Amino acid sequence: MQDIWLVISKWDWSGIVQAGSGLLTVVVAYCALSSWKIQQKSAQVNALFDELVTEVNEFIRHSVVPAQIVKFSHIRFESHKDYIELDKSLPHPEVVYVINEFGNDLSKQLIAALEPCGQNSSRIKSLLVRIQLHQPIGFEDCINACNYIVWQHDRMQAFAMTLGSSHMNWENPMVAKSVENSLAITAENIEEHINENYGNLLKYITKTYGVIYKKPNKAFKSDS
Repeated sequence: MQDIWLVISKWDWSGIVQAGSGLLTVVVAYCALSSWKIQQKSAQVNALFDELVTEVNEFIRHSVVPAQIVKFSHIRFESHKDYIELDKSLPHPEVVYVINEFGNDLSKQLIAALEPCGQNSSRIKSLLVRIQLHQPIGFEDCINACNYIVWQHDRMQAFAMTLGSSHMNWENPMVAKSVENSLAITAENIEEHINENYGNLLKYITKTYGVIYKKPNKAFKSDS
């Protein structure tokens, strides 16, 4: 035992302390750098989320006018159901009549009204890509909600294409199916899809904000 203490007493304790101090400094510096990186990432993601919500709000605001044109078109369909000049041999002859008589103008109005939505849609998709680079946990929920919201632009665009198709062969089964699909696109279910998924988006972002502020190191995938 005395031999052990003799060996220990001969150690260069000042050097050991200096080495330990240097190692501790490295560890502290590494932790500080990691913390700084997480804080920077958190700030960037928070800013991008703010941009995303703003852009989605703009999309929703711009979707009101085209949705009203869709609604007005359906009112026209209904108002012509008993029209005497309808070709009763066709499925949904009132829709065919409105498309042949008014569809081109309605289509142009709808396409023009959809242009601001289309710009918002492109910016939303770009923001999703930028946020995804930071790999926030559970980001699939955010992507799904946004995709369903911007899908309403695509649905209304498809509706506009059908309205402008007065040259179609209405007896063709595929054309008849296209008309049938268009009838499923209404202002009411467009609003329903937007409201439901806007709620899902806000729920995800609120939850993620909470994680970022309380446990930022848990808000992102570890290999990001």
